[in-house]
Amino acid sequence: MNSEIFFVGVILTIAFLAAVLLLVRRIARARRLSASLLRTLHAEFAGLDRLSDRARRVLEAEKIVDSALSALGYGGTFAEKLQRAGPRFSALQALWDAHKLRNRIAHERSVSVDDAQVKRALAAFERALKDLS
Repeated sequence: MNSEIFFVGVILTIAFLAAVLLLVRRIARARRLSASLLRTLHAEFAGLDRLSDRARRVLEAEKIVDSALSALGYGGTFAEKLQRAGPRFSALQALWDAHKLRNRIAHERSVSVDDAQVKRALAAFERALKDLS
């Protein structure tokens, strides 16, 4: 009798945990950006080509992705948002590398960036924006 009660308890616990997991996954997927905000963010990203300063393009691109993350309810610094939202990104390491480049631009004196670095960073930020769409 006790083993039957234990077995039923285990089954109920597993069922409960599975239901909670499904609910958490559904809530995580439910976070979506509105169509109008997406249009605005993509238009801002497309407008980065007008900036002549390569370093400024990287700074502004991260701001756009940061805005998207904030709109989805992620709080904290950009790095904290990346940690929390990490599974949403298809190229998380590239995004971290782009963020590191952004930090170098923002915090180091006389930093120089070449076209290839900027191109990789912008591609990572653009991919992140698409992943959040």
